[in-house]
Amino acid sequence: MGSLKKHDNHNKPRKNMVALKGGSYSLAISVIVLAILIADSFTDETADQKEEISITLYLDNDAFPQTTINLYRYDGSTCLATVDGKSIALVPRSQTVDLIEAMNAIVLGKNSTEK
Repeated sequence: MGSLKKHDNHNKPRKNMVALKGGSYSLAISVIVLAILIADSFTDETADQKEEISITLYLDNDAFPQTTINLYRYDGSTCLATVDGKSIALVPRSQTVDLIEAMNAIVLGKNSTEK
């Protein structure tokens, strides 16, 4: 995987970028998202608990220029994944925690074990 580049926080992310709190980053982050999240089951239930993380992907695709993935608490071991506001799947909470830690490492530039 290539290096991650942080881009100016004041401009809208360009195509093939990912927006996170604290800036926008190269598309390599979408590879992390796809590698970490694997659905346990599919659902159309509505999210009614706390949002854990929200990631917006800016794509080089005129039909779908951006997509937003949100993960919400569902129960103690599962999170509800939505894509562009539509409930899609339940994923293990451990995967959500792994994703949050990976994003924190990218944004903060360190491992969660570092102080």
